[in-house]
Amino acid sequence: MQRRTLLGGGAAVVLAAPSPVRAQEALKMRLSLDTSATHTRTVQMTAFAQELEKLASGKIKVEVFHSAQLFRDRDVGQALRQGGAEMGVPGPWNLTGIETNLDITQAPSFYGRTAAEVYKVMDGEVGQALNGMLEKKLGVKVVGKWLDLARCASHDHNCVVFRSSSH
Repeated sequence: MQRRTLLGGGAAVVLAAPSPVRAQEALKMRLSLDTSATHTRTVQMTAFAQELEKLASGKIKVEVFHSAQLFRDRDVGQALRQGGAEMGVPGPWNLTGIETNLDITQAPSFYGRTAAEVYKVMDGEVGQALNGMLEKKLGVKVVGKWLDLARCASHDHNCVVFRSSSH
């Protein structure tokens, strides 16, 4: 059985890896980050991993690998596809190599917009369409909102999480 998860990091986070799951064995998920142990993304994703473990009542165990111990952000998409990691949080600039439309927030029409205006677009139909493009190209399922470190840090919104169907 394979589980692939994509988490957002300004753009999105990606995860994937084959894992046999037995009745009493916790699903082990490796979270690949290329930021340092003290970076905001790592701190927030470590808190996310702990909360996920708590909510899963021991059925999921997340190992956080920071500082590119597993993969650099640019390689997370491929790692998810090939089973080298189950989760990842690459910056959007890394995901544009997979889907060029993810660069939308870098378009001049987004310059000077308020955070609320950007969230309305990215949390709406446009964000859903982008998620669909990633799902198709990476074989993952997006199950949350795009990660915005300021929003995650303030606990106003959920971070993005992607999970694939079993293969």
